[in-house]
Amino acid sequence: MIGLAVLVAASLLVAVLLIRPNMPLARWLFARLSPHRELLFPITAPARLLVALAAFRAGRIALELPIAVEPFVGGVEKFLLVIGVTWLAFRVIDALGALARNSLLMKGETASLPIVELSQRAMKIAVAVIAVLMLLEAVGIQVSALIAAIGVGGIGLALAAQRTVENLFGGLAVIGDQPVRVGDFCRFGDRQGTVERIGLWSTRVRTLDRSVVSVPNAHFASLQIENITRRDRILFEARLPLRYETSPDQLRWLLVRLRELLYAHPRVDADPARVRFAGFGPASLTVELFAYVRTTDYEDYLAVREDLYLRIMDAVAAAGTALAIPAQLNYSGASGLDPERARAVAAEVQHWREAGELPLPEFPPDRVKSLGGTLDYPPKGSADRPRG
Repeated sequence: MIGLAVLVAASLLVAVLLIRPNMPLARWLFARLSPHRELLFPITAPARLLVALAAFRAGRIALELPIAVEPFVGGVEKFLLVIGVTWLAFRVIDALGALARNSLLMKGETASLPIVELSQRAMKIAVAVIAVLMLLEAVGIQVSALIAAIGVGGIGLALAAQRTVENLFGGLAVIGDQPVRVGDFCRFGDRQGTVERIGLWSTRVRTLDRSVVSVPNAHFASLQIENITRRDRILFEARLPLRYETSPDQLRWLLVRLRELLYAHPRVDADPARVRFAGFGPASLTVELFAYVRTTDYEDYLAVREDLYLRIMDAVAAAGTALAIPAQLNYSGASGLDPERARAVAAEVQHWREAGELPLPEFPPDRVKSLGGTLDYPPKGSADRPRG
């Protein structure tokens, strides 16, 4: 017994001397394994236990213990070996998780942090289960029947927790693919709102009426998700219903002026910007406008859209025509129209024709370039200034 006690003490001393974080060999290994070697220091204690067990085993063979003591010492040694390996595995999993979290934080990918936490828990649970089975085997318990029972119970548990598992994998899909991130404004299904939290089981969204909706991840991942925050521009569309009394030359003049408006506006992207005579409606001639406003702020877009609408109304009035009213009306002569302006517009269009300068159906590229940003926005006299 004295020799066994001396062997234990000597094994611990060897482990302490060999496994020291400040030793040159340890520093060299840590420097090779990771630039964050301070995260690997926690593995020192379990590594010492394993080294002590290795030294004890080598000494035990040389010590030639009595046959009666040998099974007990071997059992204790196996028990401590399982504990040491499990301890070391837990510390390594924690170190790898810390490294992964630091890497994600440096990249700004905070949405993926729950995946790291879930992976850590899953690996620790797997290691713990294996360790328990090995410990039971070490004390002489047959684990084959237990494994079979766990397998049958696992099937039943999986069937009972089917929806929970679906939500878990849905959460992993949302976190991994990142169609939305926390703080993004999105449209999902027939609702829209700002994402406040993406969990492993559900996603919380604050809607426009300021209520919070918790959507199970299995359902959320199956929806068509439109991330409005990530758009680079905002679409501007308008359909102008013009009265049928509008003459072809008035329409040509108006098309030219509206295209000049879009090309010249400093907050509108000229490529693509379209103004087209779209056809004959049941009660009006239809002109369509299509362009992108250079902003991602919806409040800013509303201000630009308002400015465009007002300038469009000015152009319609300057053409000597008017917007059609969506109703069945009997017009008395040319009520609502301006014959004098109509004659002036027709004369200007005729001048364009004679000079070969009628910019229809397309504007010349040099004219589009010369018009870029020439409008005043906000209009002169306005107290509002555009947002960045």
